[in-house]
Amino acid sequence: MQSVFSFSKKLIDETILVFKEEDGIDLSPEQADEYLNSFAGLFLAFAGGATDPPEAIEGEAGGSPPSDLINR
Repeated sequence: MQSVFSFSKKLIDETILVFKEEDGIDLSPEQADEYLNSFAGLFLAFAGGATDPPEAIEGEAGGSPPSDLINR
């Protein structure tokens, strides 16, 4: 699965850590990235952005979407 969003290494590492500590699941960085993409898509759906492709969602400055959702 190709990433729609770009997540920071810090967020990916935190995702891996949380899944390990909470559920005993060892995620690879690629799996963590896939999970984060799924979570982001879910939250965008709840926000009403599910019908808009990611490139149509404007960032805070009115340009393209943020490249790193942790800093949003």
